[in-house]
Amino acid sequence: MFTNLSRHKIFRAVILFLITILLFGVALNLAQPQKPQGNKGNKGNNETPVLAFTISLLYQQHYIDDPLFVEGIIDSPRASQEDYRQLYEIENGIEPTPSNFTMPTIKEDWATTVMLTLYKLNSKGGKETIISGNWDAHKIDSEKTIVQSIDTYRQKWAIPNNIVRLNEGKYRLEATWNAKNKVDPSFVGTNSNLTATALEFIVKAPLSDYEKGLHLQRLARLAYLQGDFQNVIKHSQEALTKFNSKLTQDVIKSYFTIANAQIRLKDYPSAIMTYQKLLDKMPDKDTEVGEFILDRIDMLKKLDVSNK
Repeated sequence: MFTNLSRHKIFRAVILFLITILLFGVALNLAQPQKPQGNKGNKGNNETPVLAFTISLLYQQHYIDDPLFVEGIIDSPRASQEDYRQLYEIENGIEPTPSNFTMPTIKEDWATTVMLTLYKLNSKGGKETIISGNWDAHKIDSEKTIVQSIDTYRQKWAIPNNIVRLNEGKYRLEATWNAKNKVDPSFVGTNSNLTATALEFIVKAPLSDYEKGLHLQRLARLAYLQGDFQNVIKHSQEALTKFNSKLTQDVIKSYFTIANAQIRLKDYPSAIMTYQKLLDKMPDKDTEVGEFILDRIDMLKKLDVSNK
């Protein structure tokens, strides 16, 4: 006969054994790689969106009077999910299941229905509309890229500082893409508007010489896009005076920008001199950058001869 104490010990031992088995099973299950779920086609009930619209800013930190560079991106989370699923199957020795998802074709002029609104926020939680509408007049680069068989559509806008003057403070950028007539409506549902996650950023005064140099580089970039190559040279040369004497990426960038503007003006002798100045600053000319500069100088010398 078991005493009450013995029964209690046996009962506790059994419970501890069952708990150990249960925890071991959970740990074993967590250790197994989880196979991603497939989709049920273009019109199925897969919760992963077929298309996504996002926006980004070219610069993390903005300064007073900076031009505003914005990029809009259309891609497909569903296509990425399918690509990941097939990659998982291949890596785990499984014959990949063919995808029944077809990436929708988006018209080249998709960005004409993007609406962007820039607000300036105040300390009381209010906001003032700075610019709102279609920014077609400020489009610069538009491209379609294919990465791992996934189509991505990109559109960039540049808002000059004479159109929108950024002052010190906090800003919020919102954007919505109306996909109606730009893609098969079955991919976007009854609501054809795709809204990007809003971006908030701070604008401050450029205080250090380095920050002032960055601001001047941005003005040079805008001038280049506008075809104002004399101002490209002016802003880039001023930027060089703000950067220290060390050969940094920003210094190299400014020299290249000046040379490119001089080439566009067909001022080949000046472009050769600009490249030579940069080459003279390089402690080691036997690098990819050094070899590239030497090749450019040789090319420009030939152009200069043929241009006379």
